[in-house]
This record gives sequence, C-alpha cells and structure tokens, in this order.
Amino acid sequence: MTEEQGTDPSAAIAASFLVIPAAQATESGPPPGMGSAATLYWKFDALVRDKFGDAPVCISHCNVLLRAHSVYCDVYYTRLFPAARDSSFRLVVLPRNPLAAINVVPIRFFRQSGPYLSCGLGRWLALTNGRSQLWPVACVKP
Repeated sequence: MTEEQGTDPSAAIAASFLVIPAAQATESGPPPGMGSAATLYWKFDALVRDKFGDAPVCISHCNVLLRAHSVYCDVYYTRLFPAARDSSFRLVVLPRNPLAAINVVPIRFFRQSGPYLSCGLGRWLALTNGRSQLWPVACVKP
C-alpha cells in the first residue's frame, strides 16, 4: 500500500489507543494497564527503536522493516510509542520460515531474507489475514 493509495497503516493504529502520559512512555517496559494489542505494538516499537534508533524506518514489501535511506519506500513506519525501548522481542536468524505451514507472512528486518521476529514462547510476529484498519500483526505459534 502506498501513501497515495490509502492511509499509513501505522497511523491508523495510533487512533485506536489511549494516550500514554509522557513519564510512562519513556520507561523501559510497557506502561501498566495497556491491553494486549497495545502491548504488542509497544514491544514492536521498542524493537524498532533498539535496532534503528530515531532514524526513519520504511515498510517494504508489506512485511520488511529497513532504514529509510533509499529513494523508494512503500510506506514510512509511524511509531506509536517513539520512546519505547528494551523490547522483549528478539530478531532470530533461522534457515527456514517458522511459519511456512500456516497462512501468515512473517515480519522481517533489514531485507526480505532478514531475521525473523520472535515474540517468545515459540511465537513469531506476522502479518495475518485478519480484517483490520490497522497493520494486522499478531504473535503466532506455528
């Protein structure tokens, strides 16, 4: 999806969450009282900051995040929690797609063949086929 074709998917996510006070937004770890969807996006934003710092980030091929230094970018990723840090999510290099047997697309970092994103407990962050106005991501167990 390009910005010309519709809205930035990460911007739509922002509209669905409560505003977190600035003091809580800068702490390590998700603020208390967040729902499971908001916590997932907080952890994801923390990983984006851990890996890219404050640099602009592109979403390319719908599922790959990379530093926005190239001329072409499908859409820029908008961080909901820009001060989030110290994510519990981890990037893991694997020889095969851990989600190949199910109908989801794993989120990758740096390139199409880059590392997979582990949510922990054998779950992997992926784009799902769920209907949503948001970027439809979930931690999925194969």
